[in-house]
Amino acid sequence: MSERRKTKAQLSDKLSSLQKQSTASGELGSEHAKMIEALRGSEKWFRNIFEKSPISIHLYDSRGRFLDANQACLDMFGVSRAQLVMKQPSPLTDRRLSAETRQQLCDGNTVRYEGYFDFQKGKLSGLVPSNKKGGIYVDVMFAPLSMDEEAAVVGYLAMIQDITKRKQAEDAMRDLSRRLVELQEIERKRIASELHDDVGQALTGLKLSIATASLSASEKAQKSLRGAEELLNEVMTRVHDLSLDLRPVMLDDLGLLPTVRWHLDRYASKTGIRTCFEHTGLTGRFPPRIELAAYRIIQEALTNVARHAGVQEVTVRMLVRRSTLTVQVEDHGVGFSPESTKNSCSSYGLISMSERSGSVGGRLDIDSVPGTGTRVTATFPLRNRLKRGNGVGNPKA
Repeated sequence: MSERRKTKAQLSDKLSSLQKQSTASGELGSEHAKMIEALRGSEKWFRNIFEKSPISIHLYDSRGRFLDANQACLDMFGVSRAQLVMKQPSPLTDRRLSAETRQQLCDGNTVRYEGYFDFQKGKLSGLVPSNKKGGIYVDVMFAPLSMDEEAAVVGYLAMIQDITKRKQAEDAMRDLSRRLVELQEIERKRIASELHDDVGQALTGLKLSIATASLSASEKAQKSLRGAEELLNEVMTRVHDLSLDLRPVMLDDLGLLPTVRWHLDRYASKTGIRTCFEHTGLTGRFPPRIELAAYRIIQEALTNVARHAGVQEVTVRMLVRRSTLTVQVEDHGVGFSPESTKNSCSSYGLISMSERSGSVGGRLDIDSVPGTGTRVTATFPLRNRLKRGNGVGNPKA
């Protein structure tokens, strides 16, 4: 009996163990089913995001071969998925991307750039030509995909946004800014002319009248007239200076180099700040708009030095090299943080210089750190260099 009981007990334990395993297996199977269902739900969710996204999206495998694109992409470029599969180049090997960009992608880095896609020529890498006319400006971001930071790249994602309207708005703003600068200069020239001709002549006439009256006036009256003449001379000097500040006539007559030299001498005498002038390659005249923009930037930068830099010397450089004019104003004063002054009232001069350079296709760079000084550099393309001047070319500094 004991043997039978023992066998029965063993069978009972075995049965109980099998029941537990069966239950655990059932629970595991249930969890597995739930995980599969969750994955399917996530896949459906992300597929929905992929298809409904207003941003054009491309997907590539780890070797850069095209896998898929969403509807926004097909609508943007007017192509089918089949066309993309057949013609889509790999971002890792496409020669229309720079070697640096391709290398960054191969190294697992995200790259981003803006470009223009011509529907007829298909100039932008990663896209195919379309039968659409014209083209669009696009913002492109390529990003490698991996499971985590340490894992190998499993694919690539390209996101492309149409920024044509933004670019058009920027172009319109630049045109408006350029027009405002032109109107400002027209008004400056008109006021300068009126000050020099009309007001200047009236003051000269008044001075002659005072001189004539002094001839027949009493000694007491002559003393008063001399005081009035001294005051009149001061007013005439201020009017003359204001006229020159508004628009120096010699800029139109003689050009940029002589005008800058004259301005530096005048600046040093008025502010007490020594000026070091360096120039190379200025062998003739430049287009009038470039001469005016360069002069105004130098003028504004020097004004900022006198107001804020706290220095006794400033360096001005002008250089012509490879069809490019570069002007630079540098000091070793208190400096400032360009970022912190963007939204302040003191940034008006910086904005003005930037608009001046941009209005003629140039570029303005401001390098400054508090305590180390400031360097303002403006670069202008010289597409239409004027003829050499007569006796104006490259005098010694």
